[in-house]
Amino acid sequence: MRQYQEKKEKLIFRKGIKIWWWTKNWVWSGLWGIIWVMGWAIIIIILIFFIKWFAKQSKDETALDILKKRYARGEIDREEFERIKKDIMD
Repeated sequence: MRQYQEKKEKLIFRKGIKIWWWTKNWVWSGLWGIIWVMGWAIIIIILIFFIKWFAKQSKDETALDILKKRYARGEIDREEFERIKKDIMD
């Protein structure tokens, strides 16, 4: 027991300066651990967001879907919509 206590004292006191391994450093290491976990969580969330966004962008649209969108935006009138729709369906 005495040898353990002496080794512990040698670790704590080096050249007259007390090293605060048990009081201060555990706080910083704990904070860095939390920062690392949060950093990885943010990276994973961003990756999931972009994967979902790219998946939504790459959906295959039919010609009729595109035509309906153009009609809804007002790019074409009803006569032109019906004419193109008839061409697509044939």
